[in-house]
Amino acid sequence: MAESGSKVLSPCVSLCCLDDDDVCMGCLRHVDEITSWHGMSDDERRELLAELEKRRELVGPLKFPR
Repeated sequence: MAESGSKVLSPCVSLCCLDDDDVCMGCLRHVDEITSWHGMSDDERRELLAELEKRRELVGPLKFPR
């Protein structure tokens, strides 16, 4: 979990591409989660980061195009 001081950093990996379900293929957040990130408390962000770890386990590691 990336944190700077007490601020929880965004899980964005700068590979922003939404799939047909409006989920970013880079960070696995739904577009609603992306747009609400700045209004979330640090506790809410930590909860989402934990959920993203579970999603990543389901879909596997991020694959970079060749």
